[in-house]
Amino acid sequence: MISPQNLKMPEKYLKLSKNFEETENFEISEEDVIYMCGLTPLEASEEIRKEYRISKEKAQKLKSSTIILNPLPRIDEIEKEFDELPNAKYFQQSKNGIFVRMAIFMEILKKATPKKPRFSYNSLLKLFEPKKTAIINIDIQKDYCSKKSPLIKLLNISESNAEKIEKENIEIIKRIERFSDIGRKKGCAVIWTRMTENNNNNNSPQKIYENFSNKKPVKIALTNTDGFDFFNIFPKNEDFEIVKEHYNALSAEGLKKFLSDKKIENLILTGFTLSGCIRATAQGANELGIHVIVCEDLIGDFEELSKKQNLKNIDNLFGYVNNSEEILKIWDYSEE
Repeated sequence: MISPQNLKMPEKYLKLSKNFEETENFEISEEDVIYMCGLTPLEASEEIRKEYRISKEKAQKLKSSTIILNPLPRIDEIEKEFDELPNAKYFQQSKNGIFVRMAIFMEILKKATPKKPRFSYNSLLKLFEPKKTAIINIDIQKDYCSKKSPLIKLLNISESNAEKIEKENIEIIKRIERFSDIGRKKGCAVIWTRMTENNNNNNSPQKIYENFSNKKPVKIALTNTDGFDFFNIFPKNEDFEIVKEHYNALSAEGLKKFLSDKKIENLILTGFTLSGCIRATAQGANELGIHVIVCEDLIGDFEELSKKQNLKNIDNLFGYVNNSEEILKIWDYSEE
């Protein structure tokens, strides 16, 4: 700290820090960061204030990397000619302060304002009533979940990140298996979909892409290949399984009839990937008047930002985003 004799730090505060140094010598040529505070006429004479002032002349002795900060508004501790130099960072500092205060106010208001529940508990009980609910486990296949997925290369994901994604997906699949087992016992229908992208249907997403872009699409989940197989999980004998050719699972032949015969009103979506088939299925179900619930802890995607954006999109437009543990609590509560 640099300060005149009459404004030195009181001794009791100096004892609180072992690494504190104070001097009257206003030598700033070797400093990396300088935080300037002004001296008022009541605190120091004009002669002293002039000595503790950054002028353009003194600025010439600064390192090119030195930055100067100031709480603003200034008195006369930094001459205005200095504002033009790249070392002057106090205007940016002042602007950054606005954003920091905005963030602090937002956090305070979040805690001060209780979040209004989107549904009453009775509505939730109806929304998750097991006998009127189906769990759809979407595309838990090697080509969408493993580190060897063709999408890894397509999205330029590094080998280390691919390893990380696969480990996260394995944990998600474990949770899906547990949730499906409990849901099955509670009375939910459990449905499994697998995507195939090698069909000759001219209305398939891959064919449309090929015709529109004149490019060959990436070959993913081809039937009779290892990538088409389930990844670390298998359906039970009593479950309903379909193979689909479109991102929206409800476009698959027989699924809409199955849901109608079972009088299903609610769909809980899990699986892969959120930005592709899960989002498309959520939109398709919404258009049919079926309630859609997406379990945020039971879905995967290759990019975290995409995951957050699509969850927000689904929650705003097509359905309800919840956590699987909350649904399990509701099911337990309904049995009491």
